[in-house]
Amino acid sequence: MAAGIKDNHDTHSMPPGMLAPAGIYVVTHRDPAHTEPHEVRIAAPMVLPECNICGRVRFSRKGDITPPIEDCEFFRLASPAVGRLNTTPRQYWKTSLAKFRRRS
Repeated sequence: MAAGIKDNHDTHSMPPGMLAPAGIYVVTHRDPAHTEPHEVRIAAPMVLPECNICGRVRFSRKGDITPPIEDCEFFRLASPAVGRLNTTPRQYWKTSLAKFRRRS
């Protein structure tokens, strides 16, 4: 581990400079508390940064990152001819909406 980086297994109140695992975190700003606590998503392990305004924040891990809807087996869009789409869901719905509008 690089010098100056602290590994923390307690993810309830992590200060800047700690190595944080991926997840959803609630960020609390202090001295001064210039904003309400808010959530952030950390996609990959990273060293927690300081706030650009107050410099004093705490990160509390709320949970894991959920997978995108496209990765969920219950929401994959299927093509009647092939069984799977070769397009993204957004492209599929955009095309479907365009076809629907032409019929109207």
